[in-house]
Amino acid sequence: MKTFKGGYLVGLLLLAIGCLSFAAIRSKQRKISDIEIIFIGDDARFLSVDIVNKLLIQSNDSLFFQQKDMVALKEIEQQLLRYPVIKTAQLYTVPQGKLYVEIDERDPIVRVQGERAYYVDEFGVEIPLSNRYSARVPLFYGELKSDKKQEMIQLLSKLTTESFFKEELVDIHLEAEGFVLGLRNFPFEVFWGKNTNFSEKTEKLKRFCAYTNQNQEKKFNRIDLSYTRQVVAR
Repeated sequence: MKTFKGGYLVGLLLLAIGCLSFAAIRSKQRKISDIEIIFIGDDARFLSVDIVNKLLIQSNDSLFFQQKDMVALKEIEQQLLRYPVIKTAQLYTVPQGKLYVEIDERDPIVRVQGERAYYVDEFGVEIPLSNRYSARVPLFYGELKSDKKQEMIQLLSKLTTESFFKEELVDIHLEAEGFVLGLRNFPFEVFWGKNTNFSEKTEKLKRFCAYTNQNQEKKFNRIDLSYTRQVVAR
C-alpha cells in the first residue's frame, strides 16, 4: 500500500513537471504578437510611439514575427540607450506574447546656444534639439567647454531648487572670472562668479531685487555678488 502511494505521488510530481515544462516550451515558442510603448513619468516629449517603434525596427527586424526566446531584449535595450534622448529602457514580455517597452526620457536642465545648439541634462549628456518639443530651461550662450560643463551643471542644480531662480533665471554665460546670470524681470546682469557661497549670494540677490522694486528710479546695468557680505552695483 505504501509502495502504491509512493508511486502515485511520484507520478503526480512527474506529471506536474511535464505540464510546467510543456507550458514553458509553448510560451517560448509563442511569437511576439503586439508591442506596447510606455513612457515613464511625464508624457512623451522628444519621442512618440511611432518614433520608438521605428527604433525597435532598426534594432531588430521583424520583431513581431520572432519567437520570444529569440528576441535579445537586453541587446535591444542597449541599442535604444544609444539614442541620446533615452535615459532608461526596459523591455519585457508576458506569456500571452505581448512585448512591453518602458522608456524614460532625459530631462534637459540647460540649452546651449553656440556654434551648435543642444540641451544638456543633469549628467552632462548632450540631447539634440527637437521639432516636437522645446524645453523651458535657461539658455547658455557661448561654447561650453568640457572642463566647465560639470561646474555649470552643479550650479544650475542648486539654482533650480530655489523658487526665485525657477521664475527668474533666463540665461547664463561664462566670463574669465566666473558665471553671469540674466534674470527675467530685472534688467541688470548678475555676476555670480565661482560656484561658491550659494546661500549668501542668493540672499544678497533677493534683497537687492527687493530694493530695486522699491526704488525703480534707480537703474543698474550690472551687480557683482562675488564680494563677501556686499553687493557691488553699477
